[in-house]
Amino acid sequence: MEPNHEDAIRLLRELAVEFAAQGPLPEDMWRVLHVCWEILDRDLADGEIVASEIRKQLANVRCVPDAAGSLAVPRRILVEDMPGLAEAFGDALGVRCVTRPQASWRALQAAGVRGLREAARPEIHPKDAEPDDALAAHFAARRREVARAVDATLEGDDVRRAMAWYDAIETRSSQQLTVQWTLHGGDETLTTAVMPTGALYSKQQRALYVRVENGIVAWSAVGARNRGADQRKHRPEPCRRVAQGDLGCRHTREGRDGA
Repeated sequence: MEPNHEDAIRLLRELAVEFAAQGPLPEDMWRVLHVCWEILDRDLADGEIVASEIRKQLANVRCVPDAAGSLAVPRRILVEDMPGLAEAFGDALGVRCVTRPQASWRALQAAGVRGLREAARPEIHPKDAEPDDALAAHFAARRREVARAVDATLEGDDVRRAMAWYDAIETRSSQQLTVQWTLHGGDETLTTAVMPTGALYSKQQRALYVRVENGIVAWSAVGARNRGADQRKHRPEPCRRVAQGDLGCRHTREGRDGA
């Protein structure tokens, strides 16, 4: 009989008991652990187990490897989900941040593992970047193409949620745009330096901030800076890719290009 989620949970618990206090996991046990998470991911996708049950069973079990190979509870582990963000925090993250596993990510999320971008909070400057009607019009003009791409990629309620997110985006722009990230975890707070950015989506403000210089939108930055969040079902990759359009498109707005 093929092993299922019950077998995977049992084995993960056994691995935690035997190896959690011993440092890096032995190589042969490393593979066993990853297969367990892949089984959980498969059964979660097939509806054989729900996310809340995975969290109930494993949230407080040292069953997720950190960057050094030692086992930790899921909430201690962060996954690189935005290019450059882990480097911005530097050595302060220690071994907590790992590469995103392709075959088991949903199961790990269900247990309590978070994406670094998801866990960190951006402080965007200027906070009062002005609403940009030209950008909003660009997104609206490409809605039909976005809807087709989303419909071909997602199913059911995920399509409705993705398009609801797309329709609710507020666009703001500034000639100068910077961000500082803060990560709260237990008794410690980590903060990056203030960094220039071409574009960033603020979940708190539900707004897309974009740098516009000399009438040119930093569309490539829109893709690069928001790619990690595209993994969430509310904000799929097709939305970004189609809305982005021509990377070098000219931005035209009253008072900026004289249109």
